[in-house]
Amino acid sequence: MNFLISQIFGVCGLVFFISSMQQKNKRKILFYQIISFFFYSAQYLIIKAYPGMILFVVNMIRCIIFYYTTKKNKYTFILLIMLSSVCGIITYNNLFDIFPVIASFLSILFTWQSNIKILREGQIITSITWIIYDLFVKAYVAVISEIIIIFASVFAILRIDYNKDFKKIIFTTYLKIRFRIDSNVISLSPFLPKKIRKKRYIR
Repeated sequence: MNFLISQIFGVCGLVFFISSMQQKNKRKILFYQIISFFFYSAQYLIIKAYPGMILFVVNMIRCIIFYYTTKKNKYTFILLIMLSSVCGIITYNNLFDIFPVIASFLSILFTWQSNIKILREGQIITSITWIIYDLFVKAYVAVISEIIIIFASVFAILRIDYNKDFKKIIFTTYLKIRFRIDSNVISLSPFLPKKIRKKRYIR
């Protein structure tokens, strides 16, 4: 029963984290991540995986501090790094236990940035670090979750940071493949009505 509840909490954490990557405002990103890390912490607490719980509690504290702090404070940054380091020392068992600590350092560093694009790009690097650790401990569900987060981050970068209109891209690609409509016609009106599907527009 505890395992099932922990998995439900893990899914909730994943949903909120993916949602955080889709936000355009940094405070909204941090707000969603606070909720996400709460669920992740509860997940590890239920299954008595205390090292994972501690690191996610640290992540939650980090997000809360950055959420309420508008100005950068180097002492806060140093304190969070030291806190992650202490947690890493306490939970250290083997060489691969360093990776969660590295992931925590990266999260602090990228969340510290004002540029949201850097924050999203940094999440990809952080997730790769977690994947290495999760593969070692055979946490395959966590690996899948991190892969989903990577794809969600890439999607958000393209959709928000590079302003890619995916609906337009998919629609125009469909027209080209299905009806072989000339690109010049599509460029005039990307959302073409059915009546234009006439022979004069087909190659």
